[in-house]
Amino acid sequence: MDKENAAIDLDLGKIRNLLEWQVKCRDRTPLAHVRDDDAHMQEFLRVETNRWNNRDDDAFCTPAATESFMMQLLDCLANIESRDRITIMKRIQTLGGYGYYGGGVSGRNEYSKDKSRVDGALIQRARR
Repeated sequence: MDKENAAIDLDLGKIRNLLEWQVKCRDRTPLAHVRDDDAHMQEFLRVETNRWNNRDDDAFCTPAATESFMMQLLDCLANIESRDRITIMKRIQTLGGYGYYGGGVSGRNEYSKDKSRVDGALIQRARR
């Protein structure tokens, strides 16, 4: 095959799978948007989708496979016991740094103190 025909050569099976996936997702709202410049998130989704499906080849990581992985993951979270789900979600929040409130300044003349993350007590800090 020469260079001119290489660009025209299309894998009809991949195109058919992509069209079927788009038709299937027509009435759904996307869960996550990953930009082209977000390489960290793309790499995470590729690796975890392959790990979830016990695959090593990158050819398997299609948008349909990634969507299936995300839906199965959320389905698992929705169907586990409430106390286990709360434990998992709190662990994710802690590791990701989401949902933390430092407390800010409280009381009179407390600008030299910070609230402890453990018990909320005020801790004296050296300010410059």
